[in-house]
Amino acid sequence: MKTKTLCVAVIAACAATWMGNSVAAAATTAPKGVVTIADPADGFTIRVQQGKPGEVTIEVAGRDVTVRRQLAPGRLQTDVRTASEKVSFVLDAKGLAITTPHGHVRLSPTDMDANRTAMRLLDHSVALRRASALLSQVTLGDTSPVGHMLMLTHAFLLTMAGERDEALAVARQARATLQTVRVARTGFGGGPDECWNEYAREAIAAFLEFEDCMKGVAWYDVFGGALCSSIYDLRAIGAFSWYLSCVGLNARS
Repeated sequence: MKTKTLCVAVIAACAATWMGNSVAAAATTAPKGVVTIADPADGFTIRVQQGKPGEVTIEVAGRDVTVRRQLAPGRLQTDVRTASEKVSFVLDAKGLAITTPHGHVRLSPTDMDANRTAMRLLDHSVALRRASALLSQVTLGDTSPVGHMLMLTHAFLLTMAGERDEALAVARQARATLQTVRVARTGFGGGPDECWNEYAREAIAAFLEFEDCMKGVAWYDVFGGALCSSIYDLRAIGAFSWYLSCVGLNARS
């Protein structure tokens, strides 16, 4: 996929997620809620908070790193924080901006210096490595949309760290899990299972799109990888937000 096409796809994904999914969610608005999942043995706590339809925050706190993702109208922000380092990725209609303790850059298809700067800023990030290690340990079961979103987050961070093959492996695992569970749940009738089927259909499409997009991206192309990741990120997180509104936020998520 050419760079220009990728840019157009990101803008289209923004429109679909920040407009279309919000409209769909509004039909089944759920009250505000917070879910906390703690695993003392593995040393992590997961917190999910839903605001208005189309708004959701997911946070995973480990012993030495915290990962936080916040979807809001026109903006998706991912923060990775340790005691000594904070790395932020902000996706909006202008593209993807990266901020680390060593500098700030906005990726651009026409600015190869920005591409190289992003590689330099992220190359030795301890926070990214710790976040990836933390998320690789989190398993919430095949039927947990929260678990799927954390796999999505893991794939995103691997992409930003230049670990292309590892990111694809995580995305394929998530897609395979969704496809298997979706088949098993088909025919259960109305209610939450209808919500699940709609969510799974959109999330599977997002993972497939990411895999297809990454096939044409070189390992050193941070900009291309970031755009691919952004497209499927927006679609899948939008689907997750819609699912929470559809069933109502509760501990089963």
